[in-house]
Amino acid sequence: MKVVAIVAKYARADGRREIGGVETYMSQLARALRRSGEFLVYQPASEGFEHEFEDLTAVGHPVDGFRSLVDHVVRRVLGDGDVLLFSSEQLGVASEWKRSVVIQHGIYWDLPVEYYSASPLARGLSGCYKLFDNWRNLRRIRSHRNVVCVDYAYSTWLRSITNFRNSERRIWIVPNNAGADFFEVGEPPRSGPVSILFARRFMRFRGTRLFANVAARLRGEYEHVRFTLCGEGPDSEIMQQILPPSRRVRYCRVDHNDMPALLGEHHIVVVPSLGSEGTSLSAIEGLAAGRAVVASAVGGIPNIILDGFNGLLVPPGDEQQLYIALRSLIESPELRAQLGRASRDASRAQLGFDAWASRWRSVIDQVTADP
Repeated sequence: MKVVAIVAKYARADGRREIGGVETYMSQLARALRRSGEFLVYQPASEGFEHEFEDLTAVGHPVDGFRSLVDHVVRRVLGDGDVLLFSSEQLGVASEWKRSVVIQHGIYWDLPVEYYSASPLARGLSGCYKLFDNWRNLRRIRSHRNVVCVDYAYSTWLRSITNFRNSERRIWIVPNNAGADFFEVGEPPRSGPVSILFARRFMRFRGTRLFANVAARLRGEYEHVRFTLCGEGPDSEIMQQILPPSRRVRYCRVDHNDMPALLGEHHIVVVPSLGSEGTSLSAIEGLAAGRAVVASAVGGIPNIILDGFNGLLVPPGDEQQLYIALRSLIESPELRAQLGRASRDASRAQLGFDAWASRWRSVIDQVTADP
């Protein structure tokens, strides 16, 4: 059996892997299913390429869009019993191939319209555009029968606006996971400065400017605090204007394989997204590493963090509440330790790779068993 995934991007023409949540998800899924057979990812490309990675093969196929790419895969790549996997319903394409599955990574349309539409008309009629967006996202999922969601927010949304029937569409909830390396991260440093980690794509809706403002404020108040901002993206320049690199402020980019080591250097993990979250990998990995996690109460994050038990939740976009939460952790080693212990213990059973892989293998088994 082969699993062939349709992705927007996974590899670059020079053989480097792209950095991002969906790309990491594909790598983990290939590892989870490697005993079942071959795992291929296909992406549109201006020139064809094929690169071998540890658990999968990435193929760039020269086509003019996802529809042409799917048609090529169905005609030339898939065989009887193979599974066609869509990395996201946001690709806007489906297939009549019976053994197909689509992954839904979380709701993005909980963001203010200006964060995901540049249209002056959409921004001026934001209420109407929100209604349109609900209709558009319902339309994107209607052609898919087998859906894997990373949190309960999407399935709840779908049931609230449709007369949902399980006979028409099957939904599995498979929260994201942290690999074993994250559970093996040691205790936070016992001496030296309190270290705070922001590890996300530098996109405004990820709370980049919000965090930079709060960090600049905390840097001025606490001499023993340092900050690491790990990632890249269009907000990089403005973040560095708000919070310039210095002895106590480090900007970096690391491969995902190096994230456990980076987490090991820090006490606190911050996930201040304004919206558009599933079960955030950054939050899950911080929890698994036993760090004190401060996150926005958006998307699927409240599915994995119980405020005050295994982390702290703050309202999205609320700079003052984020400041208060971080200040409480800076000033209280006891609170950091308490949340860190609970976060690792609570995530071990439900958010580990083995549990995640088992859920995914069950999904694939059910899909391939269909007559």
